[in-house]
Amino acid sequence: MDALQAFDILRRLSQDSNTALVDVAHQIVAADHPSPEPDQPVS
Repeated sequence: MDALQAFDILRRLSQDSNTALVDVAHQIVAADHPSPEPDQPVS
């Protein structure tokens, strides 16, 4: 998948869910890279 195809998927997800594209992208990143627990040190 190239960058244009990835962007097209983000765009379609954004439109289908009526969610800002930046928010869709943030949700994808957060799902793949969850934030550490507050008491856990960042490695």
